[in-house]
Amino acid sequence: INIFGVPTPSIEQWVAVAGLHSQAVAKNEDAVNAIKQAGMLCKSDSFGDFLKAKYVPEIMPTNPESIADGLRKVLGIKSRTEFHENDDARIAFNRLKGEYDQWLVK
Repeated sequence: INIFGVPTPSIEQWVAVAGLHSQAVAKNEDAVNAIKQAGMLCKSDSFGDFLKAKYVPEIMPTNPESIADGLRKVLGIKSRTEFHENDDARIAFNRLKGEYDQWLVK
């Protein structure tokens, strides 16, 4: 309302719409997907087993919060929302997920 004012049907108000930078939108989608995938994986006992076997032997692989703590420790983050700003953490998560996928096949 501060920018365009209160809608008044008797007065025309022209506005413009600007396009977003497509790279920023794609980066945001990647972050959102990584956040969702990490959330789902932290509820998976097999992902907990993978983290325990490969990276964080002290976690409880059947406890989602312990798995999430282990994942944050491996990635060096405090919250999955850091995937929005931290490209390195998001890339590391994608690599870890790929490693987990290969571990499942074995």
